[in-house]
Amino acid sequence: MRRHSRGVVAVACLLVLAALAPTAAVAAPADAVGVTTTVSDTTVEPGDTITVEATIDGDGVHGPLIDANVPDGWAVEATDDDGGTYKSSTNEWLWLTAGDYTVTYTLTVPSTASAGEYPVENEGSGIYPSTSEYVADTDAVTVTVESTEAMTVREAVASYGDGDDSRVEDGEIQQAINWWQTDTEVPGTDGQTIDDATIQQLVSDWVTGAEVGGN
Repeated sequence: MRRHSRGVVAVACLLVLAALAPTAAVAAPADAVGVTTTVSDTTVEPGDTITVEATIDGDGVHGPLIDANVPDGWAVEATDDDGGTYKSSTNEWLWLTAGDYTVTYTLTVPSTASAGEYPVENEGSGIYPSTSEYVADTDAVTVTVESTEAMTVREAVASYGDGDDSRVEDGEIQQAINWWQTDTEVPGTDGQTIDDATIQQLVSDWVTGAEVGGN
C-alpha cells in the first residue's frame, strides 16, 4: 500500500513539474510575412521611367518593413508611402503597426544603361512576436532594357532639351560646351564625346539655326 502511495505521489510530482516547465516556443511559420512586386512595364529603353508597387503582408509581425533593391544607378522616387516612414538613403519603408501596406515608387533607367536584364526586387520583413524571430520574404521582377540605335553627337545635343529636336537651342549649346570642356560622354551616342570639329559645327548650327543632320 505504501509503495502504491509513493508511486502516486511521484507521478503527481512529475505532472506538476511538467506543468511548470516552460513551453517551447513554436517557430515562426514560413508565411509569417509576405511581399509582392509589380511593375508598370517589363521592357524599357535607356532613359525610360517605370512605376513599381511593393505590397507587404505584415499582419502577423511587428515593425513591418519594405526594402527596395534596385539596379545600380537607377533613380528612385517615392510617390506613395501608404502611411509609412520612408528612408531615402536606403529606399526602405517602416510601419509601427502590423498590417498590409503598399508603397509606390518610380524607377528611371539611366540614359547610359546597357542592354540586358535587370532585377527589381523588394524585401518584406518584420519581427514574429511569439519568438522574436526576424522573418523576411523577397519578390523580384525582371526588367529588360533594350538597346536603342545610337544618335550622332549633333542629333543628341539638338534633342537633349525641350523644344525643337532638330535644332540646337540656347540651353543645348551650353550643355554641349560643358560636355566638350569635360570630355563627358554624350547621352544616347553609345559613348561618344565631342571633339573640336564637332563643337565648332554645333556652334555654327546654333548661330544659323540650321536643321541638324549627320554627325
